[in-house]
Amino acid sequence: MAITSSYFLTCICLLTCHTVSPGHALARTFLPLRRSSEHFEGNLTAPRADGRSLGCGKQPLNDGLYPLLHNGLMRRFQLVLPKDYVPSSPRSVILGFHGFGAGPQFVFDPGGMDLASLSAAPLGPILVAPEGISVPGLPSGFNGAGSTESPGADGETCHAGTEEYACHVPTCGLGGCRRCWWTSCADDVGFALAVLDTIKHTLCVQPDKVYATGFSGGAQFTFELASNPRSAPFFEAVAIMSGLPHNGFLRFPGRHSAPRLLGVWAGIDATRQDPQYPPLSNIGGRPDKSMDVTYGPEGGFYYSTAENTTMYWAAKVSGNPPSHDGDASQASAYAVSFNNDQLCSAWCAGQVIKCLWQSDLHAPMPNSAQLIWHFFQRRGKLCTEHFAATPSEECSMMQSK
Repeated sequence: MAITSSYFLTCICLLTCHTVSPGHALARTFLPLRRSSEHFEGNLTAPRADGRSLGCGKQPLNDGLYPLLHNGLMRRFQLVLPKDYVPSSPRSVILGFHGFGAGPQFVFDPGGMDLASLSAAPLGPILVAPEGISVPGLPSGFNGAGSTESPGADGETCHAGTEEYACHVPTCGLGGCRRCWWTSCADDVGFALAVLDTIKHTLCVQPDKVYATGFSGGAQFTFELASNPRSAPFFEAVAIMSGLPHNGFLRFPGRHSAPRLLGVWAGIDATRQDPQYPPLSNIGGRPDKSMDVTYGPEGGFYYSTAENTTMYWAAKVSGNPPSHDGDASQASAYAVSFNNDQLCSAWCAGQVIKCLWQSDLHAPMPNSAQLIWHFFQRRGKLCTEHFAATPSEECSMMQSK
């Protein structure tokens, strides 16, 4: 991997940030502004010869909220370190993305995604929550998987009466927004990679153990990271919680860079399911397509169903039809053990897992943080706890025999 610096330190400018450690009072600290490159092309900064990131051995950052200047926009991300972090021990990294209208704290809170609960795990992960862009009339969100690309291959991504949001002029341009667009037009893939590069420079990271997860709109953006060829190679696995790509925006980065994928959605049947990101088809004659019933009087945005999304990914990873072997069956059963109110299926030795939480709520499933963390940790067919995912190319070779 070529050494390419993706950000540089600006020593002149200092910003004031508020840093918060769980259970501690608010503290004020002065931090050097980090400026990302204007465009992300090629690889992120390469690890050292021993495979560890350049941040190993450095004085660690504190838990808190940090600024990052990216493409002329002042952005932020929140950091929570594992409680047993030491600068000499490389750790996994989980990038967590909040839902539409929420903020980074949602990623950590017990009432949200509850990822902060993982900080107490032995050799737990470094947790990072980037913040989406918002302006008056446009709630905070991330641009991806069709949020500013309508119309797509299957037409417009929303119903005629869908709620409309303010245009983010700095990134979309004056008069640049179209109907069905609901986020800024910022390069959030580049921003996520800039955050990751910052973490690798300042903390001790195991580069082959980087993961992403998100809830709701953050889950939709997580699918963007998994499917975008710029970002997919940097994530070993992703977990999509109660979010889906817009219909017509299923994309795949290639077998050699596609991360493992876990998806958890809430749904019992077409009339009893998550109203904001319905995983089951509720549109006659379109088993691949669903429509939310929240963002318009007659319906809102259109999405690819959970079945369509996971089967597409599994088929791309292992061939069509995707394989369903003994390891996959064990992987799905193990996923259910984290919450018995799930129905799970898996393919290709557990590389792709789809779970339907038997609920009609748009909320994180109880114990989902533990499910996500165990899925991220399980690699290789010899794993005793059955998240037995082989690399995608090996699975493809197995299918071709």
